[in-house]
Amino acid sequence: MIKYELIKIYMRAASLESGQISPNGGMVGIVEDDSDISMIFADALRGIDGISVFTFNNSLEALKHFTNNKEEYILVICDLMMPRLNGLDLVKKIKKLSPKTRTMIISGYEIEPGELQID
Repeated sequence: MIKYELIKIYMRAASLESGQISPNGGMVGIVEDDSDISMIFADALRGIDGISVFTFNNSLEALKHFTNNKEEYILVICDLMMPRLNGLDLVKKIKKLSPKTRTMIISGYEIEPGELQID
């Protein structure tokens, strides 16, 4: 028997102006309290030249690392349902510190498009 999961991805359209996404690499943070999920993302991203991947199972630790390295971060992938500081609040804090850093919220729960508002 093959075991699978349905993954829905909702992404807000963004313009890809020159300079927004650097092919030269940078830091990517994965904030996920499930280490198996975290490793799936980390393993996929570590194959990209120039990318340094950091994993966190604690959103407060992730925020501290981001704050100390905000100029180097190009992407933060964050689970919505995190203890202490949820993913949406973490993304809001990241966007205040560094509006150009890309963010992605992931969740194992069903969420309707438009349900999460960051702006």
